[in-house]
Amino acid sequence: MSKRTGRGFVQGARVQKMLRIKIAASAILLLARAGWAVESDPCAAASSTADVQLTLVAKGGQAVFRQGEVIPLVLSYTAAEPHRFWRDEPGATHFCVEPAVPDPLESHFEHRNLMMGGGLFSWHEVDAKPSLAEASLNERLKFAPGRYRVYAASSSVWHAAGPGEQSPATEMGDGRIHETVRSNAIEFEVQPASAEWQKEQLESAVATLMGPSSTEEAKHATRVLRFLDTKASVKELARMLAVPRPTNGLSQEFSDGLYASSYPKLAVDSMRKEMAVPEAAIGNEFLETLVELEEDAEDPGEAPAFDSAHPEPVQQFWQRQQKVREERMKTVIEDALAALPRKQGAARAVTLNALLLESGDDATLVSQLRPALIGAWKDLPRETQQQLIGFRWELVAGPDMLPILRGIVSGPAPPDRTESADTRNAALKHIHEMDPAEGHALILRDLMNPKADLSMSLIRLLSEEEIASGVPAAVERIGNLSARGLDYDLVDRYGDASVLSAMKAAYGAHPDMPACGSQPKMLRYFLRVAPEYGAEQVRASLAMRKDNGCYKYLLQALGDRIPAAQQSAIEALDDPDPDVVQDAAIALSRWGTADAEAPLWARLERLHSEWAGRESEVRMTPEFASAPARAYALERALTSGLAGGSGWVCPPDKLARLGELVVTRQDRSQAERLTAEWKDGPLRIEPQWFPEDSLTFNVLASVQLTEEQLVAKLGQFPRGTRFVWPMWKPGQIAPPVTMEKQQAVFERMKAVAEEHGLQMVQLIQP
Repeated sequence: MSKRTGRGFVQGARVQKMLRIKIAASAILLLARAGWAVESDPCAAASSTADVQLTLVAKGGQAVFRQGEVIPLVLSYTAAEPHRFWRDEPGATHFCVEPAVPDPLESHFEHRNLMMGGGLFSWHEVDAKPSLAEASLNERLKFAPGRYRVYAASSSVWHAAGPGEQSPATEMGDGRIHETVRSNAIEFEVQPASAEWQKEQLESAVATLMGPSSTEEAKHATRVLRFLDTKASVKELARMLAVPRPTNGLSQEFSDGLYASSYPKLAVDSMRKEMAVPEAAIGNEFLETLVELEEDAEDPGEAPAFDSAHPEPVQQFWQRQQKVREERMKTVIEDALAALPRKQGAARAVTLNALLLESGDDATLVSQLRPALIGAWKDLPRETQQQLIGFRWELVAGPDMLPILRGIVSGPAPPDRTESADTRNAALKHIHEMDPAEGHALILRDLMNPKADLSMSLIRLLSEEEIASGVPAAVERIGNLSARGLDYDLVDRYGDASVLSAMKAAYGAHPDMPACGSQPKMLRYFLRVAPEYGAEQVRASLAMRKDNGCYKYLLQALGDRIPAAQQSAIEALDDPDPDVVQDAAIALSRWGTADAEAPLWARLERLHSEWAGRESEVRMTPEFASAPARAYALERALTSGLAGGSGWVCPPDKLARLGELVVTRQDRSQAERLTAEWKDGPLRIEPQWFPEDSLTFNVLASVQLTEEQLVAKLGQFPRGTRFVWPMWKPGQIAPPVTMEKQQAVFERMKAVAEEHGLQMVQLIQP
């Protein structure tokens, strides 16, 4: 760390501990994202623009703090010129402190090759009205008594790239030019904290966390504990990590307080002591935090410098670290098992769940823990129960779960589109897996229950006759405006001509029906059963232009019924509303027939002509309604659609034409990349196994193809085209998919490929 640089991101989202899970590079905010190299000193950089002012103040005007007290700051961004500057929230902001202070979390994250940041971003316009952000200076800095001076250096401010303006960001296509903005400096004093004050702060924070409190109150109390950094606060952090509570982000704060503690040995000892407390619920966060604290106590040394030509040393280093971690976890699990007989109620149930989750490779231990966890089911937090049934079923699957599953589905149906409804559906699925007759009867019961929110994957387990028996009641509810969401799905997929008159009456009685949610499903039914009538209603809906704006996405909502309304979609390519044009382009490329390709080419050619001589102006801007931004978005949709349309293929000769027509660097690069894939071969078909009951496929630029679409797509490729099909071994993808199931899908597609003179081979992942 440079002598002046503190590391603190304004309201930065935290990187969770995911050492055993692959983390996508896009989920980590590297300093380079803001235009700073990791090695550079952002505090040494001057402001790159005088048009944005950043003002830093201590919240409430406070200038004197006690050691360990939260130091809240407020950052205020202003700019005289409106609609020019924007800032990210959260944004990359460094706090530059003189004299230097340590970052108590630096080594913890460096050992794990992770950095702070990531998460979701939003934008805020910076204009004459102050755009405010708050931060805690203690987030990544620890202060001893003394006088300090601090200023902020932010790279969260940016403006849209102007014509011909380039930066590393515009190379990636987001059209942003980031600015460096420095704030004023403020001074403050940190005084020694009295034992009495520390005791008051500790007791107040604990009382808040253990009693009724709002989310903000609990978060503040957690931070008081985290930054206090006394021996007593370290013990409380360990204790709080073992208190059963909903998932609300507090556990990560408790863990970070322990990682940053000035008393690392006490932190480990406190957690090990807490593990033996009968009332302590030892969850996954607790186990992982303890393991990482013990890792921090033994410096593994720096990882070798990465060399792309010889990556083996780096790989071996992290493999050794993972092996050490696994051994530590085994030891921690053994200690938790030893304490288990003394635990009761929620503490025992939560601990059993964590041990079972962490002991997946130990079949003997799993066979002991699983029945114990099922026996303690009533003591598990509701959220944990839902996770086990919906996402971690393999941990508890078996006939002895049937009474629990029956209890879930025996009560009143929960509201639509809730976690409880999803859990009920998962329970029905598992009952059907273990007892098909009972599961079948329960699914049929919920089909007839107007309050139940059955998933379509469960509906498909019934016979066509049984499903059809539920359609008349669904149509009746649609007609009297009491329908559940499932009713529209039933009519969309299973309604036949016998209910056409009733559906026309229901539809005609409500001409103001919004083009969101239910209306597209009714139109899909008409397009399937009465195509001409359906196409007429689609045209009318597009022309109606209701105030809610849902018409802008109607064509995509029609999905695979687009061919019956394709002429309306083609005509919409010339609509004066750019949202409708984009909707049409996406819908035609995703579901259109081969006849849709030529109109898409014509629309791209017209776009090219409209911006001839002004190509550099086409770019993404925060004002999405601006002409350059709309042109950028439309070119993206047309380029992706022509390159990956489901009704045609785009071989190198078409890709060359595409590269000549597009005006943005990003779309030109896409055409070049796809051309290289064609020439280098073989082409890769990627099955997308999640969700497993809605399998889709990607090949080249064609994404989310259904199996039916993939069959048609294979028939479009030239004879002799070679394909590879990746096969995933157990543990390589989540959720796991059996090799038998993968093999069955591969064999079906291989047979189709061979019918068309194509070659397809498996690619076993190492």
